[in-house]
Amino acid sequence: MKKIILLTATIICGAGIAFGQMAAPSDTSIKVTVTKLADHIYRTTCAGEFETNQIASVGPDGILLVDAGMAGTAPALADTLRELHDGRIRLVINTHSHGDHAWGNHVFKDEAIIIAQRYAGDNLSGGYFALPALRNDNSPTVLFDDSLTINFNGEEVRVYHVPNAHTGGDVVVHFVNSGIVCIGDLIFPDHIPFVDLPLQGSTVSYIRNVQLLIDAYSPGVQYVAGHGRVYSRDDLVKYHAELVKMSDLVRQAIAAGKTVDQMKADKLLGTWESWDGPWITTKIDYWTDILYQELSSPTGKAKPQIAAPMTETIVARGTAAAVEQYHQLKRDRPDDFDFGENGLNALGYQLLARNMIDDAVAIFLLNTGAYPNSFNVYDSYGEALLAKGDTALAITNYRKSLELNPDNTNAVQVLTRLGAK
Repeated sequence: MKKIILLTATIICGAGIAFGQMAAPSDTSIKVTVTKLADHIYRTTCAGEFETNQIASVGPDGILLVDAGMAGTAPALADTLRELHDGRIRLVINTHSHGDHAWGNHVFKDEAIIIAQRYAGDNLSGGYFALPALRNDNSPTVLFDDSLTINFNGEEVRVYHVPNAHTGGDVVVHFVNSGIVCIGDLIFPDHIPFVDLPLQGSTVSYIRNVQLLIDAYSPGVQYVAGHGRVYSRDDLVKYHAELVKMSDLVRQAIAAGKTVDQMKADKLLGTWESWDGPWITTKIDYWTDILYQELSSPTGKAKPQIAAPMTETIVARGTAAAVEQYHQLKRDRPDDFDFGENGLNALGYQLLARNMIDDAVAIFLLNTGAYPNSFNVYDSYGEALLAKGDTALAITNYRKSLELNPDNTNAVQVLTRLGAK
């Protein structure tokens, strides 16, 4: 159901929102760059471990912020916004639930209404399959289902849900008068996109949605993604064409009887090698894997995540039983579920977020056994071991991760901090 919000500073104050002190002063090593895109619309780019973009509408009603960024960069972002305008940050809209876009919510929660699509909001509150949501400092205060319209700083701002694309809870934020379309991770400019299958993303829908973004707006709009440069309509048309080419190549290879391992060995998508992004999920091999999962499926959809039944078992009988269930289903029903490392990794972090540290350790350990050649599973296992207090074994696993991938900067940073280079 569509909701209309007529929002002014008076209405916000009248609603009884408590405005309190924000987080401690920001880390001076974090850099925030501000670029003016329209009369009262600014893009902020926060550079920490990597760069993220946010959009701020600045005017007489205060500040409307699209995405809060990472926990580590949000305080510096807040400081920059105070310098940009003396009004309060009234609204924060999350484009989706990933940590680099929404884990800075807590910095703004005492003075702003935080809005998210319902599925994204449940994720931010820790909901994950059968694991119940648990509110936390990053939980949104207002959830919506399909769309809403906000009147803010003299402009109509339209927000609508894009299901099953990058995740299951993505939104587009359109500043109508300014011609600015904020799209979060619905594109990754000049890079391989990340589609989060465990969070109900879909490669097929992702590519289709890029075409919808082209068709929905006038040629002069500016598309602002969560990372990278601002795209014009022509840029987006070219980006979509390349995504379609990659998808078609995988589809043709499937029809020719090739396995996904053969496709990767043959460098089927090698033409786009320069598109490899900074994360394992924005690499050609990962993109090939998830395209194959959906395009080879008789239903046209990715297989259900193994984490879905495992969470039911964790709630009912505990994590040890869930680990046994994993082995049984992998033996008896190997084609019925997605047993990929990313699903187990996501489950481990969900448990870690609930302070179920021993349970998280068990899931990450299971993942190292299932994927012994993946640097990422050892990195995650090391993080859980540190949370448990087993520093020695954590160091062993970070070293293993670094051995498998010498470019794993996170492992380098952790080992340096632990004095175990």
